Order: sequence, then structure tokens, then C-alpha cells
Amino acid sequence: MTLPLPIFPNFKSLDLTDKKAIVAFGSKRKPYSDFNFTNLWTWDTLSNRKVCQLNGNLVILFTDYRSTEPFLSFLGETETIDTALKIIDFAETNKLPEKLKFISEEIADTLYDSPLFVEDDQENFDYIFSTKQLAESLEPKLKNKRRLAKSFSKNYPEARVIIGDFSDPIVHDQIIEVMYCWRDKKKTLNKVSDIEHEELALKRLFESCGNYNLILTSLYFKDKMIGFSIDEILNNSYAISHFIKADINYRGVYEYINESVAEQLLLAGCELWNWEQDLNIEGLRQLKQSYRPINYLKKYVVSKK
Repeated sequence: MTLPLPIFPNFKSLDLTDKKAIVAFGSKRKPYSDFNFTNLWTWDTLSNRKVCQLNGNLVILFTDYRSTEPFLSFLGETETIDTALKIIDFAETNKLPEKLKFISEEIADTLYDSPLFVEDDQENFDYIFSTKQLAESLEPKLKNKRRLAKSFSKNYPEARVIIGDFSDPIVHDQIIEVMYCWRDKKKTLNKVSDIEHEELALKRLFESCGNYNLILTSLYFKDKMIGFSIDEILNNSYAISHFIKADINYRGVYEYINESVAEQLLLAGCELWNWEQDLNIEGLRQLKQSYRPINYLKKYVVSKK
């Protein structure tokens, strides 16, 4: 597939006009979260991400989700060894990290018998869940999640789930208020909660929300939003989780939201739910593992031997 993008090493800045081509390219492959256009655009908070093509593959100059440091990656199956070597040479010349990150398992499998070193990048594995399993708590080890969700419903009978209007500025303000509430609770527990970058990413999503097939699941108690989940329906029986936050003063709130979202996604025909990576954040890793993922989309780091 020829992408309507400049030929490597001529990069262009990522913009919304690239969505159609990148979505079409990605739809033929497993839905790795990093190459999802919504993620690419939303987290480009410094407007530093760039794209081009090489050997029919998509090449991206990323910025790290946490540090915003630049690095290179690519997606595609054509001449993968040549592609990787040329990108690494470019990185060396331009004083960029000489390790390619977010390399898919499909690409990594083609690079082992080559002048390249391949190592797994477990902190960036995408967690894959069954929507049916989470909606119905079929897995015996999920019984505690089910119990907490039922407990929330019993303790807060006035709570209600609304599939919200993501274009409503009032809803945007409510989402940010939930973010601040989450941050403040973290501070009381002496936990680090740097949400400035995430807030910027959310605001970029607000500004471009009409470009995506999003579901906003909002949880209200006495007319106050106490939690939300923003998810995107993809075209291959998958959905991807982009943002979720809740007021943890309400015991069981996350379990209730996750169960509610899983039910909505199942109704929408999504059998699999990508919760993205844990970024080596201990609490996030423990949380995602506690929900019993059924699979992972594995990613690798590639460098010269």
C-alpha cells in the first residue's frame, strides 16, 4: 500500500488530514495503540510528531507519553530489515535515539536473523480484554470486581450511567473536574499524579472529537459527574480505551464503570478491548493485570548489533 505521505527521510508534521490514510493503513493490522490515529493526534501535545513512508511502511517520529522525548518507529511488513536499518542510520545522523520502539511482534519476527538486536518491551505491551468476560464477570477471579460493582450500585442507588455527548463544552468541563478530583485524591495518598500532559491530551481530543468514533461513558451521582471513560470503536471487533478517571471516594466506582463500558462495547459489536500499556507504572500494571487480560499485543525495541 502506498501512503499519501512524503518519502523518507522527508517527514511532515502530523495533522488531521493524515487521519484517513493512517486509519486505512492500520485497519489491515492488529490495533496497536500507539499507531491508532486518535492516540497519535491526541498525545502530540507539543506538535512534534512527524510522519512519512519508507518501502510502503508508515514511519513515525514519536514523542514519549511521559517524558515527551523523541524516538522513531515504523509499522508495515515490506522490506523490514532494510527499513529498520535506514531509520536507525537516520537516527544516528540526526542525534535521535538509535533504538526503534513500539515495533510490533509481526515486524520483530522478521528481524531476528539480521544485523539487528530485538528485545521485548514489556512495559509497552497492550493489554487485551474480552468485553463479554468483563461485562459478565465470567472469569472466577473477577468475582471480586463483580462484587465491588454490585456494592457500588447498592450504596449509590441514585448513580446513573449516561452515554454522553462528547461535543458538549459543559461535559468537557465536568471531565476536567473529575481529573482534578482524581489528582487531589492522589496527593492526599502521597502519590505522584502529574496530569498536566494528560489534560492537554484530553483538550486536544475535545477539539477534534468529531473525527473519531468515540463512546463517552459518564457516571453521575446526584447530578455530579464522578467518573468517565472515553473509548473508541474500531472496525475489527476491537475497541480501544483512551481515558478513564473516577472519584475513588466512591468505593467500587472503577469496577462499576468498567462493567458498564464493557456492556456498551459488547452491544456495539466489540469483542476485544485494548487497554493500552502500563508504561511501567506499578499501580497501573497491577490494576490491569487484576482484570485478567486474555492476550497482549507485544512490542519490541530494535537496535543494531
